[in-house]
Amino acid sequence: MGNQIYVRGLITISTHCNENCTFCSLRAENRTHERFRMNAGEIANIVHQAMHFGCNSVVIETGCDPDLSCGHLCEIIDRIRIFQRLGIALACGPRSLSEFKYFRQYGADRYYLRFETANQSIFEKAIPGEKWDDRVQSLAAARAHDMQISSGFLIGWPDSTMTHLAQDILYATQWKLDEIWCDPFISQKDTPLAGINFRCSN
Repeated sequence: MGNQIYVRGLITISTHCNENCTFCSLRAENRTHERFRMNAGEIANIVHQAMHFGCNSVVIETGCDPDLSCGHLCEIIDRIRIFQRLGIALACGPRSLSEFKYFRQYGADRYYLRFETANQSIFEKAIPGEKWDDRVQSLAAARAHDMQISSGFLIGWPDSTMTHLAQDILYATQWKLDEIWCDPFISQKDTPLAGINFRCSN
């Protein structure tokens, strides 16, 4: 690892989302969450500030925003890649398999997408309407188009066990990820899992 510090800037460009993840305050049915969507010029200005503060790369993060098409995201990448020697990563949820080709061509070099859990039953209860296989296929498509991938899981899902956690760790190692991304379960207000405490039973 050495003794160097690598600084990455995380820029949330949209809080609109059409998914209803039971654990996330961005979920579509949450009417209390403030929604915004930045344009390419605003994003470029913030990226310039991030570089001024010493960021070596930026992550462009969104909810699963249906109005941010592949073309919109490629325009954003094109606007910010004028900052040479800046790594560009995307964290924009599952995308259609063909989109990753264009993300890479326009200059994005990394994609952030957690598989959330290796247990398909837990996944499909937590993220209704989305199939676990579809998310995994998005990860595979990003890698197939020569993007680095960052993925991982949420630790302490309600009703999860230490066996589930072990399965998540083993599954993550199978991917040989460029970066592992894990968070503990922390309940968010205005979600179906509000008020439920972190736990991972034996």
